[in-house]
Amino acid sequence: AGEFVRIGNGVWRPTADGWYSNATVQTVSAVAGPPMEHYFASWSGETNGCAFAGEQILAPMDRARSLAAEFLPYRRIIGTAGPHGLVLPDDSGLLTNGAGFRFEFRPDPHYHVADVEVNGISIGATDVYTFTNVTCNQTIHADFAIDRYTLAISSAHGTSRPAGVVTGDWNSIQQVSVGGSPEPYGVTQYVCVGWTGSGSVPATGTGTNCGPFLLARAST
Repeated sequence: AGEFVRIGNGVWRPTADGWYSNATVQTVSAVAGPPMEHYFASWSGETNGCAFAGEQILAPMDRARSLAAEFLPYRRIIGTAGPHGLVLPDDSGLLTNGAGFRFEFRPDPHYHVADVEVNGISIGATDVYTFTNVTCNQTIHADFAIDRYTLAISSAHGTSRPAGVVTGDWNSIQQVSVGGSPEPYGVTQYVCVGWTGSGSVPATGTGTNCGPFLLARAST
C-alpha cells in the first residue's frame, strides 16, 4: 500500500493513495502551488530504498510506505532608496527558505550613503548588505546625503569671517573676508595685502576678500 501526504501548498501525482503490486516501482511527482508562491522542498517518510530525481521520488513497493511531500512559501526582499541614489537590485525575486541575497547601494556623484535600514531598523551607513538564512519576507532601504567638506580659515592679524574651521555642502558658495585691517601696532600697523589658498580656494589673491568660490573639496 502507498500513502501520500502533502505538507504545505502543493499536490502530488498520482493524486491518490493505493495498492500496488509487490516490487513494482511507483514514480510520484510533487507539484508546488499556487504558481510562483510555493516550491517543493523535500520528501520525508518511509523513503528507504527510494531514488530521488528533483521533485520526483521512485519508490519500490516492497513494503507499505507513507511518503510526505513538503512545500514551502517563497521569500522576497524589497529594496527602496531615497533621493540621490539607487539600491541594486531593488527586488530579490523569489528566494527559497534559508537562502541569502546581496544588495548594493550606489549614490549619485558627490553624494554618499547616509543610512541603511533593514526591516525598518537602522544598521548605519554601508555600501553593501547581505541577507543570510532568509526565512521571511523582508525590506531594505537606503538614504543618501550630499558630501560635505571643511574650509579652514586663519589670519595672523585682523579678524577673519568666518573664523576657524567651517563645513559646507559640496559645491556650496563660500566667501571669506578679513576685518580690522589696518591693525595698529605701536608706531606702525599691519595691513592685509592678500591671501593664499589651497583646495577649492584660489591659490593667491589681493585685498581683504576671497571669493565667492565653490567648495568642492577640503580647503584652506
